[in-house]
Amino acid sequence: MEVVGKRLARYASGLGMLAVAAVALSTLASKGPVLFAWHPILSTAAFLGTMCAGSLAYVGPLEERKVNRETHRTLQIFTGVLLLLGATAIVLNKMRIGKSVWPVSAHAWLGTLAVALTFGQCAVGLSKYAQIGARGFSNCKFHGDMGRATFAVGAVAIATGLVKIFSGVERYALLVLTQSAAGLALLVSLRCYPAIFARYATVRETQELQDSVGGLASDD
Repeated sequence: MEVVGKRLARYASGLGMLAVAAVALSTLASKGPVLFAWHPILSTAAFLGTMCAGSLAYVGPLEERKVNRETHRTLQIFTGVLLLLGATAIVLNKMRIGKSVWPVSAHAWLGTLAVALTFGQCAVGLSKYAQIGARGFSNCKFHGDMGRATFAVGAVAIATGLVKIFSGVERYALLVLTQSAAGLALLVSLRCYPAIFARYATVRETQELQDSVGGLASDD
C-alpha cells in the first residue's frame, strides 16, 4: 500500500511539473518574455510545482518523517517566494499600463486569496515546525486542512487565469492538464486510497499507512 502511495505521489508531482512547463511555454509563445508573462509562469510554478512536490514529500516510510518534514518546509518556502515574485510581476505590470492594482475580476480576487492563504500557511507552518522542534508536538492541527484549501483555491485561480489568457484548443488542453495535476495531488493528500485498501490490512497497518501519507501542508 505504501508503494501505491509513493507511486501516486510521483505521478502527481510529475504531472504538476509537466503542467508548469506547458503553461510556461504557451505563455512565452503567445506573449513573449514580457513582464506580464512572469505572473502566470511563476504562479503556476508555485502551486503545481513546489507546493505540490513539497506537500507530497510526506508520502513515504515513517522512519523518513524528519527528512520529509525538512523537504516539505524548504519547498513550501520556495512556494512563498515564487508567489511573491508572481504577484509582484502583475502589480508592476498594472502600474506600468496605468491600471488599478485593486482586484476587480474573479481571477484577481481568487489569486489574492490564494496568496494570502499561502503566506498564512507559511507562518503557521514555521510556527508548527518550531513547536515540534522544541516540544516534539504541535497544537496546529488545522494546518493540513488549511493547506488543502489553499491548494484548491490556487488551482481554481490558475484555471480562471488560463481562461483569461488563452482561447480555443490551447485553453482546454491547459485546463485539463493543470486541473488533472491538482486533482491527483488532492486525491493523494486526502488519503483516499488507504480507505480502498483498508479491508485488506490490519488496523495497525491501516493506521501506519494513513500516518505515512502526507497532505498538502501535512498534519504532521
